[in-house]
Amino acid sequence: MALYKNRYRISIVGFSLLVLTNIYFLIRLNNVETHNDIILKQNDSLRKYIGDIYRHPEILCDSSLTKDNVLNYIKLKGIKWPNVVWAQSMVETGYLSCDKCCFSYNNLFGFMLNGKCMKFNTWQESIDYYYRWQNKLYKNKNEDYFKFLKRIGYATFKEYNIHIAQILIDNKMTYVIN
Repeated sequence: MALYKNRYRISIVGFSLLVLTNIYFLIRLNNVETHNDIILKQNDSLRKYIGDIYRHPEILCDSSLTKDNVLNYIKLKGIKWPNVVWAQSMVETGYLSCDKCCFSYNNLFGFMLNGKCMKFNTWQESIDYYYRWQNKLYKNKNEDYFKFLKRIGYATFKEYNIHIAQILIDNKMTYVIN
């Protein structure tokens, strides 16, 4: 009787293996995706997505225009002196509420070209431009950023840097390079 039970167990195991093997080959023949195939495709998609994020980090940012999103995007772009640059955008746009300035053209920094406000499609493009502008002009990494802004004539009024510093103080922000 024990021998019969063992044979029965062996034949069930053998039959199960045969069924699983047949199912596997049927799946492969009919091009039905297996679990491993799906995981491999997901990994490829994930690699592509991570690559997209690396090349375009802005896709992680909320696109609505708020003070926090402006600061987050400035930091995400790797702009030096991000708090100071954020304060500049607040001055130039009247805390994102100016309707008679370059802000109406998505220009957060009052950039001018031939006496007219530069126009950007999005507020993020304005920050992208600032990033390129800063990399082109701010060469001495040891130079105080306020002195840099004064030296290049960025400010349009005498107390500009004092105003920027006051915004930093009011918002409990530090004056650090990065």
